[in-house]
Amino acid sequence: MPKKDEKQTIDLNSISPELIALLTNQIKSELMNSMPTNQADEEEKILNKKVKVTSISSGSIGVYLLNGRFVKWEKAGDSIMLKVEELVNMNSVSEIYLEQPLLIIEDKEVIKYLGLKEKYDLIEKIKDIDKFLKLDREEIATILDSLSKDMRADLSIEIIRKINDGSIDSRVLVEFLKRKLNI
Repeated sequence: MPKKDEKQTIDLNSISPELIALLTNQIKSELMNSMPTNQADEEEKILNKKVKVTSISSGSIGVYLLNGRFVKWEKAGDSIMLKVEELVNMNSVSEIYLEQPLLIIEDKEVIKYLGLKEKYDLIEKIKDIDKFLKLDREEIATILDSLSKDMRADLSIEIIRKINDGSIDSRVLVEFLKRKLNI
């Protein structure tokens, strides 16, 4: 049995989309019944809101939604409109989608609601690589240290491209980045 603060993982192949939908609806119902009416109404409004969700992964991403429908982002930049409720379910099944992240949400209210603001602030800092590389070394190091493994890998690929095409030509910066990113 895992400790109180350890996360459990579930083999997704052993759970049907119908069971996931049933459990999600039960949890949602219990939450709604335990909240004051105004708060429950606000919660319901946010959960039913549709938001644009865009892939930032270099590969394709597919996921089953609450209703059993399968959606797929073929490449980085592909967008799909999803209900916040579906995003909550996706994140409860696997945090890789929104926490790593492989997908980004394009709605500030929902980002805050899901507790992703800090993560998105970090993404914003590295989005423009040229601007990111103009920061002082200490700030670059701090940001690099706080990136997830996947985000570091994606950033490393972009930095290697820039080194190879001559966009990054400072020997000191190149050596610093190679050391920090283990490339």
